[in-house]
Amino acid sequence: DVEIVSPELPCGSAWLVNCLLEHNVPIWKPWNANDEPDWERIGPHRYRYVNRAEPFERTLPALAAGRAFEFLPRPVPRVMHYWPGFYPPVKKTIFFARDPRDALHSAWHRARLLGLAAPDLDFATFAASRYFHYPLSWAEYQLLFLRLWRAALDDRPHLIVRYEDYRRDPRSTLRGALEFLDVPFDSV
Repeated sequence: DVEIVSPELPCGSAWLVNCLLEHNVPIWKPWNANDEPDWERIGPHRYRYVNRAEPFERTLPALAAGRAFEFLPRPVPRVMHYWPGFYPPVKKTIFFARDPRDALHSAWHRARLLGLAAPDLDFATFAASRYFHYPLSWAEYQLLFLRLWRAALDDRPHLIVRYEDYRRDPRSTLRGALEFLDVPFDSV
């Protein structure tokens, strides 16, 4: 009934997703990862995370093997990097954004670290190089994704959460997201 959308470039959306888990919001199949075998149902809204390999240990540290959650019945977010129109619209959308220049710069560092780009590749060449299987460059992908979502958000209830706001004031940023989602909170 809710979607949390972000570009594939590093933007910090995992911070919000992890915070939602900590507030008992169920996150199923984050970023379309099949995590069904990773959960054991132990009650009506109670689940235990059972994946001992902990594939999300850096991205979603709340998902520690053996940890039990008492999930709220609502909202149930879909966390994704998809283009608008890929799924039918839902009641509310949170768009997690980062300054496109910083996101691209971070992607450049990550690509070189992970071996997706040569270690000596300069930033300008990286930004102009082809973005995976798309007929776009890294910079063009980011620009098009942001423009299409900006237009799609005009017609639906939405909240834009900015990486820069979360870094500056995480409590207020999280409080705004929880209020938007109607998730109860105490002292955020």
